[in-house]
Amino acid sequence: MARFLAPHKICLLVLVEAYLDAPPNASHTALLLDNVAAHLLPKSSPRDSEASASISLFCSPFKDIPSERPGCTFHDDFVNALWQAGSLDALHTLINRLHLAVTSNAELAQPRCSPGSPLGQFIRRSSVEWTRLPFDDSISLLQAYHQFLHPTWEALTRRSPDTARAFLQAQGDGAASAATLSFSDGQIVQDAALVSTGDLQAALGRSIDFLQRRGMRVPQALKSRLRTWLTQHGSQEAGTSSMQHFMSFFEAWRANQYSRALENLHRYFDYSIANKSAAESTDAGGSVKLYYQYALLHLSVLHADFEHWTESQAAMEECIATARENQDSECLTFALSWTLYLRQVNATRSSTSLPSRDKGSHGQSSHGELAFLKQRGKDSRQWSLVSSTLLEEAKLELRNGGVTPKAFEHLYQAAHLNIQHGNTSLMCADAVFLAGLYDRIGQTHTASRHCRAILAVLGDHGNLRDVVRAKCRLAYGLALRGLYDEARDLINDIMVRTVGSLKLQQRAEAFARLIALLRATREGDAESAIALHRILVSMQDCGDPELSHHLDTLTAVFPREADSNVAFAHVTRKPSPSNRFFTSTGDTDIAHRLQLMVKKASICAQAGHAEQTISIAMRAAAAAERSLLMPVLLEAVLLVARILIALGEFEGALQLCQASMARTMQMTGTSEMCASLFAVCMEAYVGIGGQQAGNSKAVTSAIRTSLSHCERAYEASATLKDRAVQIRMLVAKMALLREIADTAAIIDTRARLQELLKHASGLKVHAASDYDIDQVR
Repeated sequence: MARFLAPHKICLLVLVEAYLDAPPNASHTALLLDNVAAHLLPKSSPRDSEASASISLFCSPFKDIPSERPGCTFHDDFVNALWQAGSLDALHTLINRLHLAVTSNAELAQPRCSPGSPLGQFIRRSSVEWTRLPFDDSISLLQAYHQFLHPTWEALTRRSPDTARAFLQAQGDGAASAATLSFSDGQIVQDAALVSTGDLQAALGRSIDFLQRRGMRVPQALKSRLRTWLTQHGSQEAGTSSMQHFMSFFEAWRANQYSRALENLHRYFDYSIANKSAAESTDAGGSVKLYYQYALLHLSVLHADFEHWTESQAAMEECIATARENQDSECLTFALSWTLYLRQVNATRSSTSLPSRDKGSHGQSSHGELAFLKQRGKDSRQWSLVSSTLLEEAKLELRNGGVTPKAFEHLYQAAHLNIQHGNTSLMCADAVFLAGLYDRIGQTHTASRHCRAILAVLGDHGNLRDVVRAKCRLAYGLALRGLYDEARDLINDIMVRTVGSLKLQQRAEAFARLIALLRATREGDAESAIALHRILVSMQDCGDPELSHHLDTLTAVFPREADSNVAFAHVTRKPSPSNRFFTSTGDTDIAHRLQLMVKKASICAQAGHAEQTISIAMRAAAAAERSLLMPVLLEAVLLVARILIALGEFEGALQLCQASMARTMQMTGTSEMCASLFAVCMEAYVGIGGQQAGNSKAVTSAIRTSLSHCERAYEASATLKDRAVQIRMLVAKMALLREIADTAAIIDTRARLQELLKHASGLKVHAASDYDIDQVR
């Protein structure tokens, strides 16, 4: 078994000789160099490991280059050179000629190829490995080389019959060899000689890098091929075995198999110790350094991902101590960053609390630790650490109720570093958080464009977890606008892409049920809504803050029709410590807290306590304005307008609605708020008309304006398929039409209402008791 040489490496040697022998001014010299670089330089993706598995990738670029031989192309000359190197003597001669090209002698003071260049290093490594290769492995390598060249045999016999005849004569039994080559089915046999140990280790390394950077599992076809190669090689190399177990560790981790992942992690470092011991016995002191702290680091991350916080903290503390002992500043910095993350996530868990260095001022302590990590990253030029630290600073700024522009500043600094230093693995996370920040300040169209840009530009290069987050956010935004089918298609696409990654699939399933709950709530399907809500409450323990936020909002809405006490108990409850909106200071995120405060005031106002709730709504509006939380501000203003209508202040309510209408219409994901806004305007105009009972023209004008706003509210709710609001608006429209005695419009509205009621049997329409809906039924 060859450690370095393989059939495609021999083809590359022939290609290198063709490049060195080509005249500098030849038309195909640049193309030769381009192909040499394409096969010689390291690949960036695990799929690229298959790039050298076919002879056509070497030969096909030269089909259009003319040759000095009449009627032939350079492709035919290259195939001829490949088959001429098909014997042990010819291969030995080829390697010797190339070795002389990188060494200087008395006749040639300057070598044809610099020994220090990538090309020269490849030639020298090939020469050394060929010299070390045992005779049996040389024969196996040559046989695999013949199998590798088999697809070009027909072209060789047609264009270079002399070379084909000489090759058959060199094989001994020419007739049998010709029959074998002519009547074979053309399939390349993937045996152990087709890949070297170095190629196998490189493929495993690229697969592990793919798992770490993309957060997804290795493609099944590549995994099957790697398994076949490992089986045929017999896993004789300790390094290969250790990397195999390391890849299995990541595979089991992504599949949510804790015990198997833990076992493979232990096996990986056991084989790494064996590899180090073997290196020390042969290299007199050992060139392989054992990084025990990295084993502890991976172990801590694994424990934390499965919510074993005590074990994670113990492993991380030992990791920090070992990194300090070994003076590994890079591992130490990353371990300190991870410790800060653990403390922020689980600071409220009494049994597994990770104490802060300064319990009296957690926010100041966190800011100080982040500043320390950022400075360490700048000093050691670890730009990925600096970028992730800036991202954490932006999150901490929002979580502590800080200034939103400051969070934008941190995010743009992180984005600049990612672009400047090529941190593609962090670009997607930064863009997803930036989209969430735009959504937070009411720029929903900009947030949607950011999510679409993430999928278009970084969908195939970013971390799969961040791509799934972007798609889930985009799907829920579509559902808020009433585009349920498009949202479901997007979720189905996520389900296909996350096959094998259990946690990502669970997130996609949770958002699919969340969208179904939103649709069932709007369509008045109470049984489905209750069943979906029970399932989502059980899935809320996964610690996804975005899912918890949306579920809390819907939970405060859909029980209101059946029992206002249930909804009120939900919005006034103490937040669960497992909710990541819950910070270590005992407060939820300010946006979440203000939104629940507005829901609480809305429930109280609808229960007939408008006077007591106006102060709550005003405080929520003032706090939302200070924090630039535009959606919460508009919702609070709309609630104040409703309370003013309940108190008989119709002019003030109308002024509030007109002042907020432009900003509400700008927010593309607020069709529900638009419907509520037009409904409140309708009620305000009805109240104004009622105050002018002596002026018939003013009353008629107010009623017609109310009808216009009622129709617009109905259209907005029809877009969302919100049947309760549709029925309420149609009933209100019928009542208004009776005031102006428009018989034709009343008949048309009654028909539309009866059609809606057929699909909403048993639906309780909130705030419709003032109208005669039973007669319509």
